[in-house]
Amino acid sequence: GLRRAGADFIVLSIHWGNEYRQDPTPIQRQLAETILSETFVDLIVGHHAHVVQPVDRVGGKFVLYGLGNSVSNQNGRYHPGTKDGVIAVVTLQEGDAGWEATGVELVPTLVEYPTYRILPAVATATDDLTAALAASRERTEDVMTSLLPEVLVPGIWSMVDAAPDPVRLQIPVVPPGPPPACTAVPDIPCYH
Repeated sequence: GLRRAGADFIVLSIHWGNEYRQDPTPIQRQLAETILSETFVDLIVGHHAHVVQPVDRVGGKFVLYGLGNSVSNQNGRYHPGTKDGVIAVVTLQEGDAGWEATGVELVPTLVEYPTYRILPAVATATDDLTAALAASRERTEDVMTSLLPEVLVPGIWSMVDAAPDPVRLQIPVVPPGPPPACTAVPDIPCYH
């Protein structure tokens, strides 16, 4: 599997949950428990609900049930939280048993409609978007901390009050043209 192929830390990105539902469904909770306790997965990052969902720990491993929206054509008419999202920065540390996630920092964001700019929903916003940004941050913090309120301590889990370091969160740009050749790992299918 992936460990034999050299993976030190395995993240599962999963499409799950019910649209516009901020609390994880019983099926999401059961799947998280099963996946994190019975498989090789070290971290779950969920998406699909179009609203942020909480972060939790299952058997010492983090699950981010849902990161909300980052570029969408949803203007809040279905649910005010459809304009909310988070950028997650996960801290990894190598120990005797290998690499593990030791902390999660979340940068709350707001999709500005109709420009679709992703804005950090920081507590110190001072422009004409202050009310929308503050409301987004409050909604996001309430939901993200609903399962783990006791771990709101620096170094373990935190809401970040500044824009993230652009170098750490830089997303590579895929050049135009055909997709690059896939380097297959034995026993692992290769998809584009």
